[in-house]
Amino acid sequence: MLRRLFEPLGLRRSQVLWRGTGLAAVLVWIASYHFAFRDTHRSIPLSWNAFVRFLPEFGPPADHLMVLAGLLLVVLGGSVATLLAMGITSLVVTVGVAGDLERFAAAELPLFFVLPFGALVVAAFERGRDGDGDARARRDAAIARVFRVTLATSLAFSAFHKLNRDFFNVDVSCVTQIEAWLIGAWGPAGEALAAVGSPLQTVLMEGLLAVLVVVAPRAAVVGVALFFAPLGLVAASRITAIMMVMSWAGLPRADFERGRERRRWIVFAALWLPLVAISCAIYRVRDLGPEGIALIEAFAVFGIASALTSGRPWFGAERERGVPLARSTRRAIAGTALLLVLNGLTPYFGFKYNFSFAMWSNLRVDAVGWNSFVVPRAVRFVAVEERYLAIEHAEVTARYRRFAPRGPVEAAALAEVLRTFAARGGFVLDLVLVAGGERIEYAGDAGAERLSEVIERIEALAGDELELRRARMKPNREYVSHYDWRLEPSFFSPARFRQAIGDLRGQGFQVDLSFRYRREDYVFVDALTDDGFAAFVESLPKGNLDPGKLDATGPQRCLH
Repeated sequence: MLRRLFEPLGLRRSQVLWRGTGLAAVLVWIASYHFAFRDTHRSIPLSWNAFVRFLPEFGPPADHLMVLAGLLLVVLGGSVATLLAMGITSLVVTVGVAGDLERFAAAELPLFFVLPFGALVVAAFERGRDGDGDARARRDAAIARVFRVTLATSLAFSAFHKLNRDFFNVDVSCVTQIEAWLIGAWGPAGEALAAVGSPLQTVLMEGLLAVLVVVAPRAAVVGVALFFAPLGLVAASRITAIMMVMSWAGLPRADFERGRERRRWIVFAALWLPLVAISCAIYRVRDLGPEGIALIEAFAVFGIASALTSGRPWFGAERERGVPLARSTRRAIAGTALLLVLNGLTPYFGFKYNFSFAMWSNLRVDAVGWNSFVVPRAVRFVAVEERYLAIEHAEVTARYRRFAPRGPVEAAALAEVLRTFAARGGFVLDLVLVAGGERIEYAGDAGAERLSEVIERIEALAGDELELRRARMKPNREYVSHYDWRLEPSFFSPARFRQAIGDLRGQGFQVDLSFRYRREDYVFVDALTDDGFAAFVESLPKGNLDPGKLDATGPQRCLH
């Protein structure tokens, strides 16, 4: 029994797909590591000690278990046991993210349980025909079909959701935002990539890729690698990796037998090594380290090298001989496709927005801003706007607050506090210190150069008698505008509103608000000190299935 749980599911092609899926799950550790530390470290090489310190910040235990399940797939390959581990842990993570706005609702999360569970179902149907000598080949073909159906559906909906007026408005389109990321990360190379992109080209490319997955899978492998690699190197490493892995299922199983391995790896090394060297040399930001760049480009180059050395024609979906699938298996694959289609339509029905491949689409599905070119508002079952708070007025005012008690103070302790504020930035300090009859004053931005001089003077007074007369701080004008952006007249999901208020607490702000929620009007003056407001915020639902913030007037800015 135990042996059956761990025996390989499918042939070499399936095992490559499963190991790629596992590596895509592991990749989130590396990408998150660099993203978390980019603002606090000037250089962030991946070291074991720093990585261990990062792990508690990565997320709740379920997130770690999902990554560990990915490691099991990488090491042991795909089997009933490892696929159950991947499917169950990723399902738990997805459900947890759906109920907690503090956790990022990555669109690709459902893929990590759709693929394992879908494969287990179709393999179970084919296992019933084990008397046939080609049982493993049929299971391999069925698993590959699940991957291809999932990829085609995901690409199709990603393009379909973008058919709206705001995505085609270059002033607010997500394409414009991604182009800015490319330029910031890659300089002239990013400018060259941005120059060939536009909203229309993006939609056409994704739609074409969805078609190629069905009719020309070898061409689709190259297309998916070239389309997603730039995105993965600036914003979305895990979805980039899993989309590329799914595309590999379009290659025939003969390509994964040992006879073609040598040619593939020669082409891979010839392309990958110089590409990684050049990329690491010109990369400008710290969202990814060299190891993250190398892994993402490895996914892309492996697919391209496999397609270049494939025995399958570029166009024409040749059928694999000797692996006729049972009718029940074909129905199970069709059922998987139907579930994916229904999931993709959920934004228009009003059920949910996240996890539907509507990321970076500018799609609005509320009555105020419905913007789809294709789907009429009449299809809605649920009024989305009923779930939102309509902010009518929001004023955020910064107030001074004392950050250290007045009276005698040690020079070293005060210098350390000031260094903390200088590193954090975003604050205005008002400081008066008396030392041996000398009066030291500072009033200005916490990160100003003069503050360093004041800190040095204070440290030089170590051992002298110091008296702190005044020590106050308030967020500077730019810091306040950051929160004003969060609380401006617009539509907030309850969870996003809870998060914005939580960010404001303890920062020395006065917040005046008026808004409408569930057909009732609310007005709060100095809301953060109002116990009734605190109780109201605590009563709000915590779901994470809607966009966090929608514009009240004008076109909709980019939504993930």
